[in-house]
Amino acid sequence: MEKLRGGIIGIGGFGRMTLAGMIEAPSVLVTAIADYDYELAQAKAQELGAKAYRTYEELVEKAEIDALFLALPHHLYPPLVRLAAERGLHVYKEKPLARNFQEGLELVELLERKNLRFMIGTQRRWTPGFRTMKEWMPEVGQVFLARGQYVFCWGPDFRWRGSLEQSGGGALLDMGYHTVDMINWLVGLPDEVYAAASNIARPNTPYPYETDDTAVTLMRWKNGAMGYLLTCWVSSPAEERALIHGSEGTLVADWEGVTLYTPQGE
Repeated sequence: MEKLRGGIIGIGGFGRMTLAGMIEAPSVLVTAIADYDYELAQAKAQELGAKAYRTYEELVEKAEIDALFLALPHHLYPPLVRLAAERGLHVYKEKPLARNFQEGLELVELLERKNLRFMIGTQRRWTPGFRTMKEWMPEVGQVFLARGQYVFCWGPDFRWRGSLEQSGGGALLDMGYHTVDMINWLVGLPDEVYAAASNIARPNTPYPYETDDTAVTLMRWKNGAMGYLLTCWVSSPAEERALIHGSEGTLVADWEGVTLYTPQGE
Protein backbone atom coordinates (compact mmCIF):
# COMPACT_ATOMS: atom_id res chain seq x y z
CA MET A 1 0.00 0.00 0.00
CA GLU A 2 1.35 3.39 -0.98
CA LYS A 3 1.60 5.60 2.08
CA LEU A 4 0.50 9.22 2.44
CA ARG A 5 3.56 11.38 3.03
CA GLY A 6 2.73 13.68 5.90
CA GLY A 7 4.43 16.77 7.25
CA ILE A 8 3.54 18.05 10.71
CA ILE A 9 3.94 21.54 12.14
CA GLY A 10 3.71 21.81 15.91
CA ILE A 11 4.69 18.74 17.95
CA GLY A 12 4.43 20.23 21.44
CA GLY A 13 1.18 20.25 23.41
CA PHE A 14 -1.67 18.67 21.48
CA GLY A 15 0.67 18.21 18.52
CA ARG A 16 2.29 15.32 20.38
CA MET A 17 -0.98 13.39 20.10
CA THR A 18 -1.39 14.32 16.45
CA LEU A 19 2.10 13.02 15.71
CA ALA A 20 1.45 9.84 17.70
CA GLY A 21 -1.65 9.21 15.59
CA MET A 22 0.31 9.73 12.39
CA ILE A 23 2.99 7.30 13.53
CA GLU A 24 0.42 4.63 14.43
CA ALA A 25 -1.55 4.99 11.19
CA PRO A 26 -0.41 2.28 8.73
CA SER A 27 -1.30 4.51 5.77
CA VAL A 28 0.83 7.53 6.83
CA LEU A 29 4.58 8.12 6.62
CA VAL A 30 5.93 11.09 8.59
CA THR A 31 8.53 12.73 6.36
CA ALA A 32 8.77 16.33 7.59
CA ILE A 33 8.58 18.05 10.99
CA ALA A 34 8.71 21.68 12.11
CA ASP A 35 8.30 23.24 15.53
CA TYR A 36 9.24 26.56 17.14
CA ASP A 37 11.64 24.43 19.20
CA TYR A 38 13.97 23.41 16.38
CA GLU A 39 15.99 21.08 18.58
CA LEU A 40 12.82 19.17 19.46
CA ALA A 41 11.91 18.94 15.77
CA GLN A 42 15.42 17.71 14.94
CA ALA A 43 15.38 15.03 17.62
CA LYS A 44 11.99 13.69 16.60
CA ALA A 45 12.86 13.82 12.89
CA GLN A 46 16.04 11.84 13.49
CA GLU A 47 14.06 9.26 15.45
CA LEU A 48 11.54 8.82 12.64
CA GLY A 49 13.85 9.17 9.66
CA ALA A 50 12.14 12.43 8.68
CA LYS A 51 13.54 15.88 7.87
CA ALA A 52 13.36 18.82 10.28
CA TYR A 53 12.67 22.35 9.06
CA ARG A 54 13.55 25.60 10.81
CA THR A 55 10.44 27.51 9.74
CA TYR A 56 6.84 26.52 9.16
CA GLU A 57 6.81 28.15 5.73
CA GLU A 58 9.92 26.28 4.61
CA LEU A 59 8.29 22.94 5.38
CA VAL A 60 5.14 23.79 3.45
CA GLU A 61 7.06 25.17 0.48
CA LYS A 62 9.85 22.59 0.20
CA ALA A 63 8.97 19.32 1.92
CA GLU A 64 8.09 16.31 -0.25
CA ILE A 65 4.69 15.64 1.28
CA ASP A 66 1.12 14.93 0.22
CA ALA A 67 -0.65 16.28 3.31
CA LEU A 68 0.01 18.88 5.97
CA PHE A 69 -0.89 18.28 9.63
CA LEU A 70 -1.19 21.37 11.85
CA ALA A 71 -1.38 21.71 15.64
CA LEU A 72 -0.82 25.39 16.38
CA PRO A 73 -2.31 28.49 18.02
CA HIS A 74 -5.37 29.54 16.03
CA HIS A 75 -3.95 32.73 14.51
CA LEU A 76 -1.09 30.82 12.86
CA TYR A 77 -3.33 28.52 10.81
CA PRO A 78 -4.74 30.71 7.98
CA PRO A 79 -1.49 31.65 6.18
CA LEU A 80 -0.23 28.06 6.36
CA VAL A 81 -3.51 26.62 5.07
CA ARG A 82 -3.44 29.09 2.17
CA LEU A 83 0.16 28.19 1.39
CA ALA A 84 -0.68 24.49 1.52
CA ALA A 85 -3.55 25.00 -0.90
CA GLU A 86 -1.25 26.72 -3.37
CA ARG A 87 1.10 23.72 -3.18
CA GLY A 88 -1.73 21.24 -3.66
CA LEU A 89 -1.48 19.72 -0.18
CA HIS A 90 -4.36 18.15 1.73
CA VAL A 91 -4.75 19.66 5.21
CA TYR A 92 -5.56 18.26 8.64
CA LYS A 93 -5.71 20.80 11.45
CA GLU A 94 -6.72 20.74 15.07
CA LYS A 95 -10.00 22.39 15.96
CA PRO A 96 -11.52 24.90 15.59
CA LEU A 97 -12.13 25.38 11.90
CA ALA A 98 -11.25 29.08 12.19
CA ARG A 99 -11.44 32.11 14.48
CA ASN A 100 -14.65 33.38 12.88
CA PHE A 101 -17.18 32.52 10.21
CA GLN A 102 -15.64 34.53 7.37
CA GLU A 103 -12.19 33.08 7.94
CA GLY A 104 -13.59 29.56 8.03
CA LEU A 105 -15.63 30.10 4.87
CA GLU A 106 -12.59 31.45 3.02
CA LEU A 107 -10.41 28.47 3.94
CA VAL A 108 -13.08 25.87 3.11
CA GLU A 109 -13.85 27.43 -0.26
CA LEU A 110 -10.14 27.74 -1.08
CA LEU A 111 -9.42 24.04 -0.55
CA GLU A 112 -12.63 23.02 -2.30
CA ARG A 113 -11.61 25.02 -5.38
CA LYS A 114 -8.30 23.16 -5.35
CA ASN A 115 -10.12 19.81 -4.92
CA LEU A 116 -8.19 19.16 -1.70
CA ARG A 117 -9.27 17.42 1.50
CA PHE A 118 -9.67 19.62 4.58
CA MET A 119 -10.16 17.78 7.88
CA ILE A 120 -10.68 19.24 11.36
CA GLY A 121 -9.58 17.35 14.47
CA THR A 122 -12.87 16.24 16.04
CA GLN A 123 -11.39 13.19 17.75
CA ARG A 124 -14.36 12.42 19.99
CA ARG A 125 -16.04 10.65 17.10
CA TRP A 126 -13.42 7.90 17.41
CA THR A 127 -13.41 7.43 21.20
CA PRO A 128 -15.07 4.22 22.46
CA GLY A 129 -17.92 5.80 24.42
CA PHE A 130 -19.07 8.39 21.91
CA ARG A 131 -18.60 6.08 18.92
CA THR A 132 -20.79 3.44 20.56
CA MET A 133 -23.33 6.10 21.46
CA LYS A 134 -23.67 6.94 17.78
CA GLU A 135 -24.22 3.25 16.96
CA TRP A 136 -26.88 2.91 19.67
CA MET A 137 -28.86 6.03 18.72
CA PRO A 138 -31.76 4.00 17.18
CA GLU A 139 -32.36 2.41 20.61
CA VAL A 140 -33.74 5.63 22.14
CA GLY A 141 -36.44 6.24 19.53
CA GLN A 142 -37.49 9.81 18.77
CA VAL A 143 -34.95 12.25 20.22
CA PHE A 144 -36.53 15.15 22.09
CA LEU A 145 -33.60 16.44 24.20
CA ALA A 146 -29.82 16.56 23.61
CA ARG A 147 -27.28 17.71 26.18
CA GLY A 148 -23.56 18.30 25.92
CA GLN A 149 -21.46 19.22 28.95
CA TYR A 150 -17.74 19.99 29.02
CA VAL A 151 -16.22 21.45 32.18
CA PHE A 152 -12.65 21.49 33.45
CA CYS A 153 -10.12 23.89 34.94
CA TRP A 154 -7.43 25.30 32.67
CA GLY A 155 -4.21 26.52 34.27
CA PRO A 156 -3.84 30.09 35.54
CA ASP A 157 -2.49 31.49 32.27
CA PHE A 158 -4.60 31.29 29.11
CA ARG A 159 -1.67 32.70 27.12
CA TRP A 160 -2.78 33.23 23.50
CA ARG A 161 -6.15 31.62 24.28
CA GLY A 162 -7.07 34.70 26.28
CA SER A 163 -6.53 36.97 23.27
CA LEU A 164 -9.62 37.45 21.14
CA GLU A 165 -7.55 38.37 18.08
CA GLN A 166 -5.31 35.33 18.35
CA SER A 167 -7.80 32.68 19.45
CA GLY A 168 -11.16 33.93 18.15
CA GLY A 169 -12.96 32.62 21.24
CA GLY A 170 -12.63 30.66 24.44
CA ALA A 171 -14.67 28.03 26.23
CA LEU A 172 -17.21 27.66 23.40
CA LEU A 173 -15.12 28.08 20.24
CA ASP A 174 -11.97 26.37 21.49
CA MET A 175 -12.71 23.41 23.77
CA GLY A 176 -16.45 23.61 23.13
CA TYR A 177 -15.86 22.89 19.46
CA HIS A 178 -15.79 19.21 20.41
CA THR A 179 -19.15 19.46 22.20
CA VAL A 180 -20.76 21.32 19.32
CA ASP A 181 -19.46 18.71 16.87
CA MET A 182 -20.75 15.89 19.06
CA ILE A 183 -24.33 17.17 19.08
CA ASN A 184 -24.28 17.95 15.36
CA TRP A 185 -22.93 14.46 14.65
CA LEU A 186 -25.44 12.69 16.90
CA VAL A 187 -28.62 14.67 16.24
CA GLY A 188 -27.94 16.86 13.20
CA LEU A 189 -27.62 20.60 12.70
CA PRO A 190 -30.18 22.54 14.76
CA ASP A 191 -32.46 25.07 13.12
CA GLU A 192 -32.28 27.68 15.88
CA VAL A 193 -29.35 28.54 18.12
CA TYR A 194 -29.12 30.99 21.01
CA ALA A 195 -26.06 31.53 23.21
CA ALA A 196 -24.82 33.51 26.18
CA ALA A 197 -21.21 33.75 27.32
CA SER A 198 -19.21 35.45 30.06
CA ASN A 199 -15.63 35.85 31.30
CA ILE A 200 -16.03 36.92 34.93
CA ALA A 201 -14.79 33.75 36.66
CA ARG A 202 -11.25 35.06 37.21
CA PRO A 203 -11.57 38.73 38.17
CA ASN A 204 -8.00 39.06 39.47
CA THR A 205 -6.05 37.37 36.71
CA PRO A 206 -3.01 39.35 35.47
CA TYR A 207 -3.12 37.62 32.08
CA PRO A 208 -4.90 38.64 28.85
CA TYR A 209 -8.52 37.67 29.37
CA GLU A 210 -10.73 38.77 26.49
CA THR A 211 -12.33 35.45 25.60
CA ASP A 212 -15.23 33.65 27.25
CA ASP A 213 -14.58 31.24 30.10
CA THR A 214 -18.19 30.03 30.34
CA ALA A 215 -20.93 29.65 27.74
CA VAL A 216 -24.42 28.18 27.54
CA THR A 217 -25.92 27.41 24.14
CA LEU A 218 -29.58 26.58 23.54
CA MET A 219 -30.70 24.76 20.38
CA ARG A 220 -33.95 23.74 18.73
CA TRP A 221 -34.66 21.45 15.80
CA LYS A 222 -37.56 21.58 13.32
CA ASN A 223 -39.22 18.51 14.80
CA GLY A 224 -39.49 20.20 18.22
CA ALA A 225 -36.44 18.58 19.84
CA MET A 226 -34.38 20.86 22.05
CA GLY A 227 -30.87 20.83 23.45
CA TYR A 228 -28.21 22.74 25.28
CA LEU A 229 -24.43 22.87 25.61
CA LEU A 230 -22.61 23.88 28.78
CA THR A 231 -18.94 24.74 28.31
CA CYS A 232 -16.64 26.06 31.02
CA TRP A 233 -12.86 25.83 31.35
CA VAL A 234 -12.25 27.54 34.69
CA SER A 235 -13.96 25.24 37.18
CA SER A 236 -14.32 21.70 38.49
CA PRO A 237 -15.16 18.86 38.84
CA ALA A 238 -14.04 17.91 35.34
CA GLU A 239 -16.80 16.53 33.14
CA GLU A 240 -17.11 15.76 29.45
CA ARG A 241 -20.17 13.83 28.38
CA ALA A 242 -23.18 13.78 26.08
CA LEU A 243 -26.75 12.83 26.97
CA ILE A 244 -29.42 11.97 24.40
CA HIS A 245 -33.02 11.62 25.60
CA GLY A 246 -35.53 9.84 23.38
CA SER A 247 -39.05 8.42 23.50
CA GLU A 248 -37.69 4.90 24.22
CA GLY A 249 -34.77 5.68 26.50
CA THR A 250 -31.68 7.75 27.30
CA LEU A 251 -28.02 7.40 26.32
CA VAL A 252 -25.28 8.82 28.55
CA ALA A 253 -21.71 8.68 27.23
CA ASP A 254 -18.21 9.88 28.01
CA TRP A 255 -14.82 8.99 26.50
CA GLU A 256 -14.73 5.50 27.92
CA GLY A 257 -18.26 4.14 27.82
CA VAL A 258 -21.98 4.57 27.24
CA THR A 259 -25.03 3.58 29.28
CA LEU A 260 -28.52 3.01 27.88
CA TYR A 261 -31.38 3.72 30.31
CA THR A 262 -35.07 3.03 29.99
CA PRO A 263 -37.36 6.05 30.44
CA GLN A 264 -37.87 4.86 34.03
CA GLY A 265 -34.11 4.86 34.71
CA GLU A 266 -33.37 1.14 34.54
